[in-house]
Amino acid sequence: AAFELQSAAAAPSVSSLFTPSPAIDNASWEVSLRINYSTSSSNYACVFLAASAPENELPDLAALNGFFVMVGGTADEVSLYRQQGAVKTRLIDGADKRTDGKVLEIRIKVLRDSTGTFKLYSKLASENNFFFEGEAEEPNPPKTEWFGLLFSNTATTGNAYFFDDVVVTGQPLAEQPELLPGV
Repeated sequence: AAFELQSAAAAPSVSSLFTPSPAIDNASWEVSLRINYSTSSSNYACVFLAASAPENELPDLAALNGFFVMVGGTADEVSLYRQQGAVKTRLIDGADKRTDGKVLEIRIKVLRDSTGTFKLYSKLASENNFFFEGEAEEPNPPKTEWFGLLFSNTATTGNAYFFDDVVVTGQPLAEQPELLPGV
């Protein structure tokens, strides 16, 4: 009714929605989300800023390359990760307990310049300004073609996730010219 993307999982699961997006250089990603339940290691959301392939085209998430922001998790935080196959490396360790609470309303903003500097911000519904979670250098990103939203739910939280006001801007990864032998 509010023109939000709402989850509708009937059982414990991980669900996702991906759309084409090559944005990675001089890029900005913003997403509002609401979780009508306390975040935990089983109840969390991820915003895939840039991914090599959408999750539903892969046998599992272990084959994905790219960057994502996790909202929630065990430490109840907003953190940026780089994923290379099954290896997930936390690049920005957000403030612990930031997402701790019964209902979470938060806006996530990530900026990446053409030199590879990511800056991560979050803003709770009760705040007037964005909170700076941190920054990290990643000058050599993998080729990315997708943006996605993902959530993990338990049996009682399948309809507790809402995503809205998604804005993605930026340029594709600059292609390096291929040199011919002897040139």
